[in-house]
Amino acid sequence: MEIDNVPRVVHGTRGEGDDSLPGAATATYRLMTYNVHRCVGLDRRHAPHRIAEVIALLNPHLVALQEIEDCNPRTGRVDQAQVISDILQTEFHFHPARQRGGTKFGNAIFSRLPMRMIRSAILPGLPPLPVQSRGALWVSIGIGDVNLQIINTHLGLIPRERLLQAGSLVGREWLAHPECREPRILCGDFNATSASRIYRLFGDSLRDVHRENGGKPASTWPSFFPILRYDRVFVDPRIIVCKVLVPRTPLTAVASDHLPLVLDFKILKKQPL
Repeated sequence: MEIDNVPRVVHGTRGEGDDSLPGAATATYRLMTYNVHRCVGLDRRHAPHRIAEVIALLNPHLVALQEIEDCNPRTGRVDQAQVISDILQTEFHFHPARQRGGTKFGNAIFSRLPMRMIRSAILPGLPPLPVQSRGALWVSIGIGDVNLQIINTHLGLIPRERLLQAGSLVGREWLAHPECREPRILCGDFNATSASRIYRLFGDSLRDVHRENGGKPASTWPSFFPILRYDRVFVDPRIIVCKVLVPRTPLTAVASDHLPLVLDFKILKKQPL
């Protein structure tokens, strides 16, 4: 898919729409979820500026990144989230799922809309110690009088561990938390296919946006020859799916080992009582 074919997105920030219509939707917004592979491309070049270029070309309002590093000697001790934020002129929240010395590794959410951090935490792992600790980051996005809840996560490599982590995410600390009310979006790298138990677990209360995309869902990994769809976006009934994109270009094919997943959506306002 060529970048030139990606539609421009309405840049409303106040939930525009005809309020006279019951349940009228807000303007169209764009979310991107992207595992950036420590900002190291398939050419082995450390280039957070290149990741920022991918994001800028796709022009999202909201960006959920996985595998972001800060202060790692192997990548020049760069604060990758800060570099990307400075280029895109957005605010961001970063949660390190792993820390060793001064080095941090985890997930980040960037927003051009008002954003408030609600929760960030390490997800459960297999005892006695997880192979690689994983985390999740939850923010609330202000869109007019609507508060959109977004959870960004990156699940583990071992099936039993992923199931524990998914169970936590659907529990009372995350999706079932009293403050995590509709509209809600869960996104990230789930390291699992649609045949997995965790996919069915999330599907009990949320919808996979790829199922509403029309046609065959696009794969996101590996970027040079994608055959699997580990990167996903799940939404609740108040999210109207407008378009789902997996941009495959010379730039996205080399910038990371994953392709970005992009969702254009509207938010359905609550029905009047």
